[in-house]
Amino acid sequence: MDRAMRIVIPVALVVALLVSWTTSSFAQTSAEPPVAAQVDPANSQDHATAAPEKKPDLTFEETVNKHFGTYLVGPMAYLFFYDLMFWDNDSDNDTQIPLLVLWLVIGAVFFTVRMGFINVRGFGHAIEIVRGKYDNPDAVGEVTHFQALTAALSATVGLGNIAGVAIAIG
Repeated sequence: MDRAMRIVIPVALVVALLVSWTTSSFAQTSAEPPVAAQVDPANSQDHATAAPEKKPDLTFEETVNKHFGTYLVGPMAYLFFYDLMFWDNDSDNDTQIPLLVLWLVIGAVFFTVRMGFINVRGFGHAIEIVRGKYDNPDAVGEVTHFQALTAALSATVGLGNIAGVAIAIG
């Protein structure tokens, strides 16, 4: 077994255990209480003959949404947005640090150190490229460095706007 598999298998098992634990605890806490039948107190016979209300049938989309929300999205949100500063919940400022934010910060620090601070060292070089220091007027092509940068930036911002609108609507 190679080195990658020795790392991947235990991590996958831990993730599977966490998901199964959060799924079972989340499903138990989000269960809705049963709906009681409507009874008219003025008519005493209603107590004996009252039929329970029938829940309306869910469409396929509503059923899929309900199951994904209960068994996939709910546990994932519970895991990713778990408050790591749970001891601070009773204070006035109620500071929260989700697990996902800490994971991203650890990843950013790790890759910054692992790649030799290229995001800091290469910043000046990136500015020089965008300003056109390395442009060759005789080179083949129609797109300058600045045009390539602005196209990539506009695509990134545009996708962010689309995702933000989709999240806001949903």
